[in-house]
Amino acid sequence: MEACCVFFACTSFVLGLFLMFEFHYFLRSLCCVLGARICKKRVHILDETTISGLCLTTDIDYLLDHMNNARFIRELDFAKMDFNFRTGLYHLVKSHGGQLFLGGTTIRYRRFIKLFSRYYVTTKV
Repeated sequence: MEACCVFFACTSFVLGLFLMFEFHYFLRSLCCVLGARICKKRVHILDETTISGLCLTTDIDYLLDHMNNARFIRELDFAKMDFNFRTGLYHLVKSHGGQLFLGGTTIRYRRFIKLFSRYYVTTKV
């Protein structure tokens, strides 16, 4: 009975996180950073880095057939995280007391990312 209560409490806590915050965003950020630091090899700052993704039901627009515009920019943010950690740029800037931030974004949408389709984001300086 006690194990059931602990399971219910943990499940309720995680469900609460998903309802109150966009918890999957923070979970994906953590996975992106850990993947860049542990699983992927370091690259030179002039090399390309690529991340891949899959357009899920949580990413689609109100028309229910393609990725939401805000999700495009979020995916670019994940690609930027991957690039910063794999090149060592993040640690270099932090070691000198700096911060990495995005000053502005201009985007031109050229094609749709359909539901359940795989996509790739390549980052290069």
